[in-house]
Parts: sequence; C-alpha cells; structure tokens
Amino acid sequence: MKFLVLVVATFFLFSCVQNSQKSEADTIQNINTQSNAEIQFDKEKVDFGIIPQDTLVTALYQIKNIGSDTLKITDIQPDCSCTSFYVSKFKIAPNDTASVKLNINTFHKHGNIEQYTVLVTNTKKKFYSLKNTAIVN
Repeated sequence: MKFLVLVVATFFLFSCVQNSQKSEADTIQNINTQSNAEIQFDKEKVDFGIIPQDTLVTALYQIKNIGSDTLKITDIQPDCSCTSFYVSKFKIAPNDTASVKLNINTFHKHGNIEQYTVLVTNTKKKFYSLKNTAIVN
C-alpha cells in the first residue's frame, strides 16, 4: 500500500513539473512574438478652453498605424463616467488610420477639469493616455 501511494505521489509531482515547464515556455514564446504595430496620434491632448456648464464637447483624435503588424485597440478606459467614446476601427492595418471620438458631458462640472482616457493596444508600450482639459463656467 505504501508503495502504491509513493508511486501515485511521484506521478503527480512529475506531471506538475512538466506543466510548469510548458507554462514557462509558452510565456517566453509570447514575449518573443510581440507585435510590431506602432501607434501615432495626430495629438494627445485637447484643450477646450472656457466652456459653459451642462454642455457636451467632443474631442477627435486620429490614429495611424506606422508599424508592420495590425494595430489592435483592445480596451478603452475613460476615467470618468461623463466621458463616452466611439472608435471607428479596433483593428488598424499597417499605414491605415482610425479615429477616436471622446464625448465629454460637463453636467454638474465646474472649474478646471482634466479628463484622461487610456487606450490599451498590442504595441510594445501597451497603454496610451489621451488628455482633455477645460475650464467650465
């Protein structure tokens, strides 16, 4: 009986080691096959100046893929629920362009505002921040 328990325990131990080695190999392979997509913005900040309270303003950003692989926007994260977004394409071929439209509602806002929206991509940098500022009267 002790022999059987020892054999089963040894089997499980070796199977865990093999799975760990496979996982490390997969991670190394994923690191080595990073995308060659590169993102270029026409701007990374829009200043609306002085605007009235309770209005909707729109910032339009143009994105170009200057890399050799398809650029993928995997997530967009505005820092405020007052910001909605529209993306013309989530997959951008090399040398192609897309647009990101950010709609900011100034309802119940007052004074200086800074709003950030983060784009998550498959580029080497991964995260890009778009900034919108205004003075709300």
